[in-house]
Amino acid sequence: MLTLTERRRLRREAPMAYRMRRQERPSLLRAYAWRALQGAARTFPTLDEVGLTCLELPLRHLRRDLDGLTILHVTDLHLTEGDHPAAAIVPLLAGHRWDLTVYTGDLADDEAGCRALAPLLVALSPREAAFAVLGNHDHYRYRHTTGEGPRPNDLRPLLSTLDAGRVQVLVNASATLFGGDLRVIGVDDPTLGLDRVDRAFAGLADDAAMLLLAHSPDVLPRLGNHRPGLLLAGHTHGGQLRLPGIGPIGTVSALPRRYAMGAYVYDGVQTYVSRGVGTSGAPVRFNCPPEVTLITLRTPDAVHRVA
Repeated sequence: MLTLTERRRLRREAPMAYRMRRQERPSLLRAYAWRALQGAARTFPTLDEVGLTCLELPLRHLRRDLDGLTILHVTDLHLTEGDHPAAAIVPLLAGHRWDLTVYTGDLADDEAGCRALAPLLVALSPREAAFAVLGNHDHYRYRHTTGEGPRPNDLRPLLSTLDAGRVQVLVNASATLFGGDLRVIGVDDPTLGLDRVDRAFAGLADDAAMLLLAHSPDVLPRLGNHRPGLLLAGHTHGGQLRLPGIGPIGTVSALPRRYAMGAYVYDGVQTYVSRGVGTSGAPVRFNCPPEVTLITLRTPDAVHRVA
């Protein structure tokens, strides 16, 4: 029998096949739990509207004349048919402009969500470029209410929508901006073990200004010697249900619960994990409002001057 430590290690490091086998096991307990939660959701107040979080974060090796570069970070839309919190994003951002738009996965839960995504991509067009990485819900369709295991998605509608919206999808790859002075790196979903960190960072100099995009912050312990200046991620929804004085009930992450949301430094890597826009499983949040984030990048010396 595996020890608790060994089970934790397997969950953190196991390949995709192990993860998917574990999720595919029929689970009446999981089905009943989600049904109970969805029933309880009817007694909760209406979901909070999406809020705009504005903050400044340092980016190591950022060229001085790029100080003030702005990034709109959108994650975990979980778009589908019907009313959705994402409808509030465009009016929320009225009067704002930004240089880059980045989407860190779980964009659409079905083909209806892909259709809803198309006009949103146009409305959130940046001055310079837009990038995306894929999340577990982009790769797989989940059925929490029945306990049915996940099924592979046909990625073509989503990828076609992103391409038409001029969003570059980074699958364990990088892109160069501003004459090579900013590298945007994207890994495939760490939740499913699809991230290939060495491949994504191939050929990048250590002294480059590097922005890493990943669906889940679980990529952090797997970075090895790679040290991007900033990681942007989502997946956790901030816990989605947070109890006052306790924090999130669960985070669907291998990292400690304190890393479920917000800005922090993990092993030398400046990180921001967004609470995201949509919900997963039950359509409910508690003490954990949805957000999109407008980030202003600063050179480290500019941050020190402000401080």
